[in-house]
Amino acid sequence: MKQPESWMDRERRSDPAFADRLRDAVDCLKEKGYQARIDPEGPRIAYSSTEEFARADADQATCEREAFSEAIASYGNG
Repeated sequence: MKQPESWMDRERRSDPAFADRLRDAVDCLKEKGYQARIDPEGPRIAYSSTEEFARADADQATCEREAFSEAIASYGNG
C-alpha cells in the first residue's frame, strides 16, 4: 500500500528554495548543540550518530517547522 506524501517529501520535490530552508533547519539544530549536517544523497538532515539522531527528534521537528513555516502556511492557499 502506497503511503501519502509527507509535507517534507512535497517540499523536497516542489520547492526551489528547499536546500536553503533545509540549511536553515540545520543551522537551528547546530544552535541547539547538535552536530547536524545535510546528507547530499537525501537531501536530508543527518547526524554524527544514531544516538544523536534519536535525541534530536523533537528539536528537528521544531527546526523544520520554523525553517519551512512560510511554505507550510501556503498549503491552505493552493
